[in-house]
Amino acid sequence: DGHGLPIELGVEKQLLERMVTNRVLQQVGRDTGVRIEDAQLERAIARLAQENKMSVEAFRNNMVEDGVDFVKFRE
Repeated sequence: DGHGLPIELGVEKQLLERMVTNRVLQQVGRDTGVRIEDAQLERAIARLAQENKMSVEAFRNNMVEDGVDFVKFRE
């Protein structure tokens, strides 16, 4: 019905911004040798899902539907 479209675009914009930020942080981490523990990563993913009013599973599925490789996203 089109009512959800602006929200979906907002979520996609947030996701894209977070992906760019994540990529920059990954590069900085590689350059400096910083590592993030799995538990920290899981909490960060859960927070992103919560901020987008989704479960972690729905967040992951949404990313996959948008063509994002979730395994690479976690790296």
